[in-house]
Amino acid sequence: MMIACMTMRVNMLINKKKMSSGKSTGVFRKSSEDYELEIEFVYYWEDGDYYTPPSSDLEIDKVRLNDMDITDFYYDYLVDIFETDVLEYAQENQYE
Repeated sequence: MMIACMTMRVNMLINKKKMSSGKSTGVFRKSSEDYELEIEFVYYWEDGDYYTPPSSDLEIDKVRLNDMDITDFYYDYLVDIFETDVLEYAQENQYE
């Protein structure tokens, strides 16, 4: 019985999938005839494994409105409006 438990544990360790992780950068764009908003981001992710759940992190580097830097304004007033859209865009394009 002891040998069977040890063998099962060794097999679990051998078959354990390594976590894959990555980093991607991109630009989320929202535009109309009157404005162009560009949000530069870095997206980090780890796929997880049997013991660790997947995780991700989104960093906003720069935000421009019609080529004017509004990064501070974005964090003060707009982050709640665009954060979900930028995160979904980053997740959909993480391997490109």
